[in-house]
Amino acid sequence: GRIIESRFAISETQNVLFLPVYGIPHSSENDANPENEGFNENTKLMKMTELRDQLKSILKKAQRRSDIIYVMGDLQDTPDNSNTFHYGSCRIAKHPLGIVKTCENADLLCSVYHHSEHMEKPIISRHGTKGGRFIDGTYTCIQGMEKVTGITIVKDTGINSDHDLVIS
Repeated sequence: GRIIESRFAISETQNVLFLPVYGIPHSSENDANPENEGFNENTKLMKMTELRDQLKSILKKAQRRSDIIYVMGDLQDTPDNSNTFHYGSCRIAKHPLGIVKTCENADLLCSVYHHSEHMEKPIISRHGTKGGRFIDGTYTCIQGMEKVTGITIVKDTGINSDHDLVIS
């Protein structure tokens, strides 16, 4: 997992914090991946705890400074387990140590909910052998939500990936 922290002044009194993230894969499907050899459940939980704690610390500091916050990227979890964000049999519950839960616990909002009525259903950003899920989202504060005017998912970007490009 990783977090990249980029903070910019957008006025004399306001900053925006962009946090591109890559969550720790935690579905059982990833356990069978040869690349994850030696990456057992305890290691996974320790890495998830470390990433969660790092994100919590960054978010608390940003909220104390009243920064506009955007956490975006491969979150590994969906906003909810409804048919709106899934097809097939790839549903897994939000992990309590995951990025989505950490953002929700920090009172950040998932931007897709504010634009889903105008989007094709199901809303999917990652496709796999068991189906598809929306895991490439953005969480933001109320001030940040005001700046997100729409969301587009580009299905064919010309890049060989199992993820679609999500533009907010």
